[in-house]
Amino acid sequence: LETAWSKLYPAKACEFVVQNAFDRIFLRNLFSRDELSVNFPSRMMFALFDFDEAFDDWNGLKKNCDIETDPCKGLVKQLKCKSHFAMLLPVPDVEELKRQVLDSTGKPWGKGSESHLSIELLFFKDELLGTWFKKKATSGGGELIEFTGDKVEFAKAFVPHLAKENFEHFRPLF
Repeated sequence: LETAWSKLYPAKACEFVVQNAFDRIFLRNLFSRDELSVNFPSRMMFALFDFDEAFDDWNGLKKNCDIETDPCKGLVKQLKCKSHFAMLLPVPDVEELKRQVLDSTGKPWGKGSESHLSIELLFFKDELLGTWFKKKATSGGGELIEFTGDKVEFAKAFVPHLAKENFEHFRPLF
């Protein structure tokens, strides 16, 4: 996220602090607790979830209202505390990836186990198959694109060298 910000807004200081949340369950639990809204009622906070099994965690957070309903921009809802938000990764305009997350009407599959979009897939290109990604056969003749590399190495050694246009998916979230 910090790299995406610096690529998209190079002359502007980052307007937020990224706090590693360890995993989706920790993030869901943190944003479900009343203590967060009691102790930080005015602090703007957002939780960003991958659009995979974490969809169920995102979906389970109680909302005040929907802010963004277009999955290609990233689904965003305002939580009970009006300064806290929960977001899902934007779905790239890549047919193979859209099918992994959205049904034929453009709506998210009914549950997270049917969605497959980790943050690394926002950087997917066919030429990266075999190095960072692979195609996996699924029942019924389907196919999934999966990230297969080391997440930390990918984030530190590969992502920073990408051109600005590779980060445009993040712009609606920011």
